[in-house]
Amino acid sequence: MLPAAVDAKRALVETNHPQLSICRQCELLGLNRSTFYLAPATESEENLRLMRLIDEQYLKTPFYGSRRMAASLRRSGEVVNRKRVQRLMALMGLEGLHPGPRTTTAAQG
Repeated sequence: MLPAAVDAKRALVETNHPQLSICRQCELLGLNRSTFYLAPATESEENLRLMRLIDEQYLKTPFYGSRRMAASLRRSGEVVNRKRVQRLMALMGLEGLHPGPRTTTAAQG
């Protein structure tokens, strides 16, 4: 389910409804009760700061993959490993630009 749809359903539940319990309201909306009670997980401030740095570097050098991006961040004084950079880049929908397959085949004609 999309996060926006979950937020909309969560907003429809009235905690002080006189006749319907929270359990019954969640059941009618098709919303898990645990989803109603548990706050959605968010990224830490540190990860958001790293994502901002990754985005700035990606705008300068879109051909950097996770390895070079991690090395670039380390050169600027950040303590970060490649797997973390991979996860954050995937979360942001970024990947390094690279040539596609079969770029050296001759053109027909």
